[in-house]
Amino acid sequence: MIQYPEHWLKLLFRFKSIHIYFLTYTHFWVFLGKGDISYKHRYMKYRDELNSKLETLIKVENDFPGAVIIHDIQDSTVVYMNPWGLRYLGTSIEQLQTQGTDYHSIYFNQDDHQDYAPKIFNLLQSRNDDEHTTYFQQVRRALCEPWVWFLSCTKIYLRNEKGEPTHIITTSIPVDASHFLTNKIQRLLDENLFLSAQLPLFAKLSKREQEILKLIALGKSNKEIASDLFIAEDTVKTHRKKLKVKLCVDNQYDMVRYAQSFNLI
Repeated sequence: MIQYPEHWLKLLFRFKSIHIYFLTYTHFWVFLGKGDISYKHRYMKYRDELNSKLETLIKVENDFPGAVIIHDIQDSTVVYMNPWGLRYLGTSIEQLQTQGTDYHSIYFNQDDHQDYAPKIFNLLQSRNDDEHTTYFQQVRRALCEPWVWFLSCTKIYLRNEKGEPTHIITTSIPVDASHFLTNKIQRLLDENLFLSAQLPLFAKLSKREQEILKLIALGKSNKEIASDLFIAEDTVKTHRKKLKVKLCVDNQYDMVRYAQSFNLI
């Protein structure tokens, strides 16, 4: 049964005369008194369009080589998932709908959210229904199982009578772990996560500290750095100690990782 927004229910109870109730296999329509006919028609048209699109999708649902998911973005719940996706997660559409918004934290790595959430938000601002966004995300079937990288693609699936997006459709396929590009993708994604997490620390470095970090990462000694920057060797030593404190690092490897992630080398 479709869960109606709370503000709809409040609106309904404000009317004293509710004449006729219709109950169908998936949802109900409430027919109000005079003045509400246009709203009724708009709502019926919107629900009919959603049902029609779902019926068309169901006819070919077994033909997709991956997961197909439709989300209701009004309450962040799963409206539909094809058999491939349900089999992979070992669940049912009834269980997914019972989980509600917890579905996201159960099956998806929340560390990836900061990467793809802005992309989906920008997509929802678009007026072009042909536009889509792609992203990587980690999925697991159970807490005891390892994360698996998936490549996902999302676009707007349905709008309401005001032209506002109400549903999105996502296709998602697992990245082949045996492919030679998988390790490269993993490194790029790890670096992106590192960059996002460490940006606040790196932003606190002065221009001079960034210069010294670059030279340290290149393997230069304190004496060589002092010569290159025309400063005293003791000054370099002081900067090196401060860098370790500011960046919370204690070895050369971490220094190099910072320099690489922030394009210093």
